[in-house]
Amino acid sequence: MARVDHPHAVQVYDYGQADADGVAYIAMELIEGECLADKLEREGLLSCDQSARLATQIAEVLGAAHEAGIVHRDLKPSNVMLETRAQGLFARVVDFGIASLRGELESDAPKLTKTGQIPGTAAYVSPEQCRAEPTDGRTDLYQLGCIWFEMLTGRPPFDDATSAELMAAHLYRPPEAPSIVAPGRGISGSVDDAVLQLLRKRPEQRPPNAQAVVALIQTTQDLPERGRARSPRVEGLVSSPLEWPLAHPDDGLVAVVRTGGTQTVSDCDMLLNALGASGVRVTLDGVSDPGACGAVVVIGDDPKQGLASCSHWVHHTAVLLCGGESDFDVMTQAIAHGVFDWVPLPLEPADGVRRVLRALRRRRAR
Repeated sequence: MARVDHPHAVQVYDYGQADADGVAYIAMELIEGECLADKLEREGLLSCDQSARLATQIAEVLGAAHEAGIVHRDLKPSNVMLETRAQGLFARVVDFGIASLRGELESDAPKLTKTGQIPGTAAYVSPEQCRAEPTDGRTDLYQLGCIWFEMLTGRPPFDDATSAELMAAHLYRPPEAPSIVAPGRGISGSVDDAVLQLLRKRPEQRPPNAQAVVALIQTTQDLPERGRARSPRVEGLVSSPLEWPLAHPDDGLVAVVRTGGTQTVSDCDMLLNALGASGVRVTLDGVSDPGACGAVVVIGDDPKQGLASCSHWVHHTAVLLCGGESDFDVMTQAIAHGVFDWVPLPLEPADGVRRVLRALRRRRAR
């Protein structure tokens, strides 16, 4: 990090190993302030303008780091310190502890793939990190998108309970627009578009570099909306686990497909009842025309058998595959098949309904 000379970078003065006991040490600049994670925990979220300013500052220091050949790879709110200055909050990026030089990435990739190590933190990890693929500066841009999303909405793009579910979400679940997650906050369509550009699954689909991100954020502040249509919202859809999610009147038919076995019969019955209670039009095992369905949920004792069934429908509608957390190999294969979401078993009814409604909402937004 000592190689990055930038106002928004925390300077490292020295590092090494103590002679006497061999303890590693690092001497770095003292920052008086708090980390972004603590501020978000205390305040919930930040204003749109403040979020954009901090996102710009982070992008600027990432640009300097990337020009020096350094990729952070573990960017998250706890690694962003905030100083209070006359002009407002001033971001300082810290902890490049797992940063690597681009020239070393190729040699690192096989080791990461072999050992299964995933650098980064689950809520902010990029899809390429989940696959243990080589990373570059666009990995940091994805993580910046996660941070910007959280500053605007009060939560990361995906807030699933387990690391396996989070990885599956980063790999193949489309993120919702911030304005849908936090309605009524005045989040513009241009901000939605900019955040979602950063959160694209493939690195080549994101902005090419941090300088482009700075320019992109600037356009969200300068350009009027000119009556731009907003993304549709699902009336009655709530985030509180104590309230029940409700379907939108325009949601399509949901087909629940059983692939055999007796262990998941009760899960299937619970899902059918829960979808019905939420006002979802549902059919069991009847998918003669998958294009006419808003979503298809595949459930059975053997997720591999369910995955084989998914190939018939993924090109026509949103497919949700049910399985346990231990079925990680199947979950990974589902990514390549274009499955929309992974529904964890044993089923929690309200969670299952929310996942189905998310698929329906995404389909209506197209």
